[in-house]
Amino acid sequence: MIAAYRRVYYGSPASSKADPSVVAVAELLTEMGRRFNDDRVLHAAIGQYKFLRREYPGSHDRFEALFAIGQIYQDDLRNPAEAKLTFEEFLHRYPHHHLAEEAGKALNDPVQQARLRSKKRERFG
Repeated sequence: MIAAYRRVYYGSPASSKADPSVVAVAELLTEMGRRFNDDRVLHAAIGQYKFLRREYPGSHDRFEALFAIGQIYQDDLRNPAEAKLTFEEFLHRYPHHHLAEEAGKALNDPVQQARLRSKKRERFG
């Protein structure tokens, strides 16, 4: 499936089906990474979402892509620092988007805050 979707946006990058194909690949990689607990695949999913944002900046999926990156960092990769940066970027860029409230909640989540404090302690001893 992934190869078929990639053929769409590599073969015809200006097609109206190109950016939805990038999203489909990212979603499939995210699901695979979660199902098989594979950080490498989750990082590949983040790469796909970043590719979408860079190559298709006018895509309607760009908002959800940035939010999905934050979720992957927070929920799957347990990287609170990157999640925080991503959700802050989301709020800065899209303060009126319907996901802005969720991004704000993610930043204020007690578990997220505890992970950040723990990471700081590890770094600064």
